[in-house]
Amino acid sequence: MRIYFDLDDTLYPSAYYAKLSRLNGIRAIISLGIDKTEEELYNILKQILKEKGSNYKYHFDELIKRIGIETNKEKYIAKAVMYYRLMKTAIMPYPETKNVLNYLNKKGYSLYLLSQGIKKKQWEKIFILGIEDYFENILIVKKKDVKLYKRLKKGIMVGDNPITDIEYAKKAGHITIRIKQGKRKRLKSNADFEIGRLSELKELIPKIQL
Repeated sequence: MRIYFDLDDTLYPSAYYAKLSRLNGIRAIISLGIDKTEEELYNILKQILKEKGSNYKYHFDELIKRIGIETNKEKYIAKAVMYYRLMKTAIMPYPETKNVLNYLNKKGYSLYLLSQGIKKKQWEKIFILGIEDYFENILIVKKKDVKLYKRLKKGIMVGDNPITDIEYAKKAGHITIRIKQGKRKRLKSNADFEIGRLSELKELIPKIQL
């Protein structure tokens, strides 16, 4: 049996680390003598993220511009980006992730990683997390859709996103397991099963028949 896993907020707390990284960058700016609070700067940054999207390359450039820094602005941007990146390299999987993946491998399941995003960024995360060897294949796509899932051999899809991980996979005929973690944990879904922790897969997966 094939089991497809999403990455962000499924195998590691993506939203949690993203916030920590941004706060780290903000604190770096404040350390240079900016007369703004952490909360003020973070609220401005959240608005930039909303307008530009999370994959925009110049969040801190825009932040510095919006708070009116003109003199030696490169210094502020450079320090913010440096401290942001330092935190991005410190990401770790959920505590139970490797144990669950190892368990499922030993039980003979075929594990696949199906991630949506920019390939370089996603591969960097995978290598930092140290999870690449648990999977028979890793597929990183720009966007998940029903057509993608229809091209895959029928299996079980495990993910946190009610739309891209659950609804689309279910429409394509896969069994779906929603893990209620991360920024979407309070959203509703039409998943076949819902769990709160990855460790619950150990008991749930053997009960599922395709």
